Amino acid sequence: MIRIFLAFILFSSSAYADIALQFEQIRIAPLSRVILGDVARVPFALSSDSIADQSVITVQTDKLTKSGSVSWLRDVVQPYGFDVVERGGLYHVVKAQKPLDRGEEVFIYRPAHRSMAYIMDVCKSFVVGGRWSTDRPASAGASVAVQSGSARPASEVIPAQGSAGAQTIKDADVIVYEGSSSEIQRLRKLIAQIDIPPPQVVIQATLYEVSNIAKDASAVGIAGEILGGRLGVNLGSVAAGPWSFGASIGGVKAVFSALSSDTRFKALARPNLRLSSGAKGRVSVGDETPILGAVTTTAGGAIVQSVEYRPSGHILDVTPVILDKGVELSIDQQSSSFVQTTTGVDRSPTLLKRQVSTRVMVEPGSFVVLGGMQETRTGSDTSGPDWLPKWMVQKSSDRSETELLLVLYVERV
Repeated sequence: MIRIFLAFILFSSSAYADIALQFEQIRIAPLSRVILGDVARVPFALSSDSIADQSVITVQTDKLTKSGSVSWLRDVVQPYGFDVVERGGLYHVVKAQKPLDRGEEVFIYRPAHRSMAYIMDVCKSFVVGGRWSTDRPASAGASVAVQSGSARPASEVIPAQGSAGAQTIKDADVIVYEGSSSEIQRLRKLIAQIDIPPPQVVIQATLYEVSNIAKDASAVGIAGEILGGRLGVNLGSVAAGPWSFGASIGGVKAVFSALSSDTRFKALARPNLRLSSGAKGRVSVGDETPILGAVTTTAGGAIVQSVEYRPSGHILDVTPVILDKGVELSIDQQSSSFVQTTTGVDRSPTLLKRQVSTRVMVEPGSFVVLGGMQETRTGSDTSGPDWLPKWMVQKSSDRSETELLLVLYVERV
């Protein structure tokens, strides 16, 4: 169908003078621009719904006044599901609010144990009817095209959707849902099962440095001998690690005490963490060492040398995922230190690092033993006066091997 637009407007300086208008098959957006912009001469905004609406209207009046033009437009567009509302001096042509039908209710819930984002993410996948409080736009101007009261047409560009929904969830502290009684009953049952205290674990760990390791031996093998002789623990094959065993053989203190009592085991750090499922925990014991960073040149030609601070020492990162019958642990243990650089860029220190990263599945109430972080130190010494010939100088060399051993105990609470 061809849309025909005819308008006869008799303007007057008086706000109460009669204006004659006639429109044939005009859409809501152009009609609103004429009435609000040319007749009422007020600032206005057109929602994306009103711009996209394809309904056509044929209307005629010969007694329209400037002061009553906004009310007249509201009466015209309301049968088509739109409304004209005033907010802070700006008139909006928007989709009319859906009235609360009989049988619909409002459900308000304040989260008890889980975050709003978590509850909403789960519930909105299973309760698809009704309306949520977080469905509203962040601001009135987020989805409308704005134009002041002038004769020029307003832009009909609809902005892309942003992160308004995420910001609404972040700022809110209650969930408001409007829907039928059956939907609200379903929502209540769903929330009762998901808004429960999240499972947590307690992780007790000790990082040992094991010295005086014999050739072809390992810290894990030595730990197995100690625990096997005193507590009857069997770590199994050394090549099958990581190794785990239950704590019923002597308790948590018995295991750590048995290892600490051996002179070859030196405890470097004893981190303890309590974490919820999926939460990342970190314990860092050490220093922040300044090292040289990038060199930049300012607009004035000055050369600036940046300095960055890098952590060193003993750093343990643990992330547990608590399942029904087990705990999946993502473990990253790093022990590092800075030494003076003797080759290359000698103005910046060198980082010596021993690190192990793994993911293991353990039962609650079990130990996890991680090894393999070895370091070999060599040194030499000479004795005798400098004037002696080299063949008469006594030389000695020293070689020592150490290995880091991480022992973790995992208990569900």
